[in-house]
Amino acid sequence: MFAGTDGGIYKTEDGGTNWSDRINKGICITQFEFLDMHPSEPAYAFSGTQDNGTNQYRTSEVFYHSEDFDGGAVIVDPKTRTT
Repeated sequence: MFAGTDGGIYKTEDGGTNWSDRINKGICITQFEFLDMHPSEPAYAFSGTQDNGTNQYRTSEVFYHSEDFDGGAVIVDPKTRTT
């Protein structure tokens, strides 16, 4: 059985007792809820995701993961330039 969620695709081979997300390897999917750009570094963006934490884009294909759970709203403080 397969389960598709906002966190990816999960598979069970034992009726739901154990679930694996290894099927997601190489799949780049994320449900972004909020996004804010760095005020002086246009290549940096911060995003809150549904169930997959808070991420930072740093000009790479891979996002830097900084927090777990719901990412929620993100905003960069223009005075301190931090999230």
